[in-house]
Amino acid sequence: MAEMTVEMRRFQWVIWSEHGPATVAERGLLQCLFDYLATSGRIYPAASTLAVKTGLNERTVRAHLDNLCRHNWLSRRTRGTPSGQGWRRYEYKLHWPAHLSAVRDEYLKATEAERLRARDDYRREHDWQTGGDVDDDDDTAPPTPEPPPRDALPPGYQVDPEVWATLANWRRAIGSPMSLQAAKMAASALESYPTPDQWIVVEDAHRQGNLRLPAGTQRLEIDDSLRRQAAEWRAQRLGRAAPPATQPPATATRFDPRQPPYPDLDRTAWRRLSQYWEHTGYPVTHADALRVADHLRVVADQVATVDAMIARGQPMPR
Repeated sequence: MAEMTVEMRRFQWVIWSEHGPATVAERGLLQCLFDYLATSGRIYPAASTLAVKTGLNERTVRAHLDNLCRHNWLSRRTRGTPSGQGWRRYEYKLHWPAHLSAVRDEYLKATEAERLRARDDYRREHDWQTGGDVDDDDDTAPPTPEPPPRDALPPGYQVDPEVWATLANWRRAIGSPMSLQAAKMAASALESYPTPDQWIVVEDAHRQGNLRLPAGTQRLEIDDSLRRQAAEWRAQRLGRAAPPATQPPATATRFDPRQPPYPDLDRTAWRRLSQYWEHTGYPVTHADALRVADHLRVVADQVATVDAMIARGQPMPR
């Protein structure tokens, strides 16, 4: 994209001012040509393309282009090609008309004066040396810092920077980087959780493949098992050992994935699913088992649902 200078911005403003072309159609056509200049730096669309963009017929577009050239808003030349087909395409150049040159424009003159004042102030503050081999009109200054990426943490949100970096890197890795609006929505969702739980929300979304973080009425209910599971995910991703699990009391019953969590589950369906987990080595947790059980309790045919999951190679319901 071509750099949008102050003069270009002023020219765009002039197009739609009382000093612009006589008709709305000519202004819209000139704006289309300006858009080509702003995006690619060169202007050579076909008349048929301009007709589609403006909603005019091609003959009307050509008539308006001729009129803009007569009033010195445009100049054009044919783009020659070795095959001799240069007549098919014009290359256009935008001009300030004689009564509105950039040199005479009061706004541009005031902007240039302000730029020179700012330059002089900067030089005074930083003891800028002029004279000798240094060009006094050289506007060289420290490079402008790169703008932050679109998926950077928006300012004003209370989100753990490491959590945000994990979220942004994951979205980039799957080819779906966050837009500015998506970043604001994600930051707003994470901000609604305590800082220690923000990790859990991101890790759960990563594991489930959910691009939208749960918030509001769909807020993630975080319990101890989910905290433990998220800690394991994070430890695996960072290449560290997971924190030691708290040993259950002697009277507690250890989790056995072969036993259905609820007595009303179909034992045949659960047996097939637990055998599939064991055969594939899927590391099912108590939280996983509860989620599957909750899903099976609301379906009409639990055995058919489990068989379909196994046929698709899907250990967990989506």
